[in-house]
Amino acid sequence: MNRYVLLTIGKTHSGKSTFANEIISEIPNGVILETDPIALFLRATFPNLHALDMDHSGGFSSPSLKFLMFRTILTFALEQDFNIVMSNSNMYEKGRKDVLDIIKKYRHKTIGVYFNYPEEILLERVEKSERDIKVLRVSKDFKDLVINQRMRFQAPNKNDFDYFFEIANPTELLRIQKTIVELVKQ
Repeated sequence: MNRYVLLTIGKTHSGKSTFANEIISEIPNGVILETDPIALFLRATFPNLHALDMDHSGGFSSPSLKFLMFRTILTFALEQDFNIVMSNSNMYEKGRKDVLDIIKKYRHKTIGVYFNYPEEILLERVEKSERDIKVLRVSKDFKDLVINQRMRFQAPNKNDFDYFFEIANPTELLRIQKTIVELVKQ
């Protein structure tokens, strides 16, 4: 039986975490991995290290502490043979490549789900959001983050994945979710 890693890719408030939380109950032996809890942990437990961990350019000249911790957790989950749903932004090509290289070593199949919503939808969602801004490293709030992501976001290449889905409209979510669940259960 194949094992899968589903990478969500998208800007803030595009629905990645909601999608992950909805699909995980239908994925056998599934686990959600995300970086927001790591960011909160670093801020609360190691504030001095968190303060040094501010590079958010996507250049990955050296990986952030948050990414290094995430990579360790990902490797552990791969070794346990889980089906994994990554509900991070995965917005930088180099970061995605690093993660995909790790996944390939464990022979899991990859599924990319690109949340490609218009910025207007994201800004509407940000206005209604109650999400904790403590997860942010550079932006002052989520509206600022949406604006900053205009220039920094690097769209995924569908050829980097075994399976790839692009969601341009929230009405497509259920259909794509159902397709992915059927694929993973084969």
